[in-house]
Amino acid sequence: MELVPTPFGRIDIEIVPPEVLQAWTEYLSSIFPTISVLNSESLHQHSLTPSKSLSILKSKIQETSKTATLLGLPQVGKTSLLNDLRNRQVQSKPTSVLRAYQLDNTEVIDTPGTFPPKLNPLLPFLLGMKASQENITALINVLDVMGDKWYKQLEEVYEMPALVRPMKGNRFINPTKDLLVHVARKFGRVGRQGPNLEGAAEIVGSDCASGKIKWWTLPPKTAES
Repeated sequence: MELVPTPFGRIDIEIVPPEVLQAWTEYLSSIFPTISVLNSESLHQHSLTPSKSLSILKSKIQETSKTATLLGLPQVGKTSLLNDLRNRQVQSKPTSVLRAYQLDNTEVIDTPGTFPPKLNPLLPFLLGMKASQENITALINVLDVMGDKWYKQLEEVYEMPALVRPMKGNRFINPTKDLLVHVARKFGRVGRQGPNLEGAAEIVGSDCASGKIKWWTLPPKTAES
């Protein structure tokens, strides 16, 4: 069974700049068929229209595979995409079991939403869930591994002094609390009990989901230095 990893996901498409999306599409296309299925509500302009990308995807599936599978996070539009491919104007319901459909000579399998083995720290933001201190801790650790220019975004966006770097095993170092206390004070999230860290976490999460804090990288062949 060949897997056609599409769509990227409605919210992902909206916040990832088109040049980043294009670079990953070109890189993944050398490994397996990959098409960016665009959303008309995207915040960025893209070269393909939704109707054209669907047409390309349909022909690519039929040319390269007897069986194709749609995989992705919950509620990113897999079933809606399948209905579009089949030219069916029906209201989509979440898929709970595997379902196979004929697309001319190709069998297309719709699947329930699946989570990646290692949850991305941005997943709660992308799924519209409330951010938490735990999410922000995971985000800080990811940005720290990505390098200085990613980590320093937090200092630049929130106009704060140098943020301490995570140090495993050191219980006296808490960059998450350091960041959230500053954000809470900057945005007036301080009450009788002190800084509202959960409220500050939601602000940081919203800035990640809007693209104000960059959390993406380019593929290996065009990797940023």
